[in-house]
Amino acid sequence: RDADPHRPTVARSRRSSENPLGEFLARRLITEEAYAEGRRFGSLWERTTREVGAVNLDGLGGGSCDGLPFAKVEAMSELHALCRMLGDTDYDRKAREHVLIAVCGERRSVRDIAGGGGRACQAISNMLIIGLERLARAKEAA
Repeated sequence: RDADPHRPTVARSRRSSENPLGEFLARRLITEEAYAEGRRFGSLWERTTREVGAVNLDGLGGGSCDGLPFAKVEAMSELHALCRMLGDTDYDRKAREHVLIAVCGERRSVRDIAGGGGRACQAISNMLIIGLERLARAKEAA
């Protein structure tokens, strides 16, 4: 309990361990479109990395391509296309791809990726925001 009962309360945002992008949206660092693209990226990452045991190809919507279900191959192809939109140079693309995979796909927090706070945390946040906004703009242009 606070010592001063007249002190105004401070609203604190709760961190969502389930969806780290929610914090960026709540703080209005990204747009709704960028948030949707981040969720889409995460869904594609999950579909491409999901372990597959015994495969029921009829249940997955078709046959296979080189031993992989068509749905997984399509997700891999779409994810690859999204990754190409993340930057103009290979270095930018790979750096943003790494951050998007960690946050959107693996649902890790920016602070967890940076290993602390400060400048590294800010740099990763900037890479995430830029990557998501690029994906949102590319979708609008299509």
